[in-house]
Amino acid sequence: MNKIEIKKIILITLALFFLISSFAILKQLKNILFMFTVGKEYLKIAKSLTPVFLITIVLLYSFLLNHLKFYKIVSFFIIFYSIIGLIFAYFFGHQTIGLHNNITSIDRILGWLFYFYIEGFSPFIISVYWSFINSINNNTSAKKNYSFFIAGSRIGGCLTALISYFFMQNCLTNKCIWKHQVLLIASSILLICALPVVYKIIKIIPILDLEKNLDKHKHKHNNLFEGFKLLLKNAYVFSMFLLIFLYDIINTIVDNRRLVLAKENFNDISELTANLFKDQFLIDLGSVFVSLLLTTFLLKFLNKKYFLIIIPLSIGILLFNLSLKFNYQIISLIYILMRIINDSIFLPTREALYIPTSNDIKFKSKSWIDSFGRKIGQSTGGISINLIENYSSISNISITSILNHYFLILIAIWTTVAYFLGKKYAKLIKNNQTIN
Repeated sequence: MNKIEIKKIILITLALFFLISSFAILKQLKNILFMFTVGKEYLKIAKSLTPVFLITIVLLYSFLLNHLKFYKIVSFFIIFYSIIGLIFAYFFGHQTIGLHNNITSIDRILGWLFYFYIEGFSPFIISVYWSFINSINNNTSAKKNYSFFIAGSRIGGCLTALISYFFMQNCLTNKCIWKHQVLLIASSILLICALPVVYKIIKIIPILDLEKNLDKHKHKHNNLFEGFKLLLKNAYVFSMFLLIFLYDIINTIVDNRRLVLAKENFNDISELTANLFKDQFLIDLGSVFVSLLLTTFLLKFLNKKYFLIIIPLSIGILLFNLSLKFNYQIISLIYILMRIINDSIFLPTREALYIPTSNDIKFKSKSWIDSFGRKIGQSTGGISINLIENYSSISNISITSILNHYFLILIAIWTTVAYFLGKKYAKLIKNNQTIN
């Protein structure tokens, strides 16, 4: 491995470190600040409305992709989110519209805007950056380096979650609003730190084939819905959409039940914030160890057609344990383990699946999958919770019993899709083919 390659790996990991550190703060504050401004009963509605909001941003991204070099698009979203984060930090300290007003209401616009702002962070900051990573790595380097990227990024999340946990402990609500503002400011600072690292990566890598290919196609493929069309036309790409879609339905349902029970256990906003940061710390710490000790070994078997079914089957086993006992401690533990599997194994696996695809799929289709696909999954999860709760109330069947059957169906579909996708990926790599 030459010096440029080593430097590239370090810089890619460093940028991920800053991005995940920033997101680790925002991800926990999203639900907390929404519940204490708008109300916990509206969380399911917020998840259902998110895809509508994100379609506009996906179209903006598609427009930018046809007119700007890719690293400039990454820079645009980093700067945009950093500035908006600072604006939110200011307004959450406002006496009327901020956290000082402890009356929850559906018309608390600040809570809604903040929720949608963070919902766009993952698809338009982290996923866009992963598209960039996929474009400058091949199948061999993915197997060697992706676990290192994940571990480095999760160390960032682990540190910020741990610091935030101790920062928010032993604090009364009316005296700790400023601490939530400090966390938002810290998130924006960490995010903007990734910007010079991205520019340094561009400098050390020769003119990327990525940029050449995109330049060639800017006028040829200037349809804003090009990525969406590719998603629907190609079975391989649509299967990747289904992987994320099915996972997010399950994850949303489990997370929603966890948050509802957490709100009942912790009435104080600061106590709840500290507890959720503790969970995030455990998720990132577990992800670091799994990434370093297990992920690299597992990715060696990525070319095997049965490899992908390990993930839905593992999640299925965890959900089975949820059916045995349903309380806050059990559901929190299952959520933490699910997230560790997702962040340390499922995430690098999903990203590696994009390597034998064209740049149009890597950038245009991936933006639709990671934004629209994920949020449609979360929206479906939110709607599912509503329907299950309503059916449970009129049928006298417990919510847990209904969820068990629902999860069984989702795991069965997910396993089938994973098998098909793994078989196709193994064939593509074996024959050195690319999906266009």
